[in-house]
Amino acid sequence: MREAGRTVPGRKQATSENEQILATLLAEGLTNRHIATVLGLSEDAVANRLTRLFARTGLRSRTEVVKAVLTGRPLTDVRP
Repeated sequence: MREAGRTVPGRKQATSENEQILATLLAEGLTNRHIATVLGLSEDAVANRLTRLFARTGLRSRTEVVKAVLTGRPLTDVRP
């Protein structure tokens, strides 16, 4: 659908919810391997999702993501 220039209804909200779940699992101290097991993904897929999360939010590390989660700061509001 991207190639056709069409948007997928609800995609932005789904992406945001998935990133919040990922961030919560990070805050619980799970490794990529454990996150992969919980989400039914490969470790590579988890690493890719983390990379996209860092790029989209401007956060640079797992620690910064955890800090945002623990302070109750929405990930959508993190990027300066």
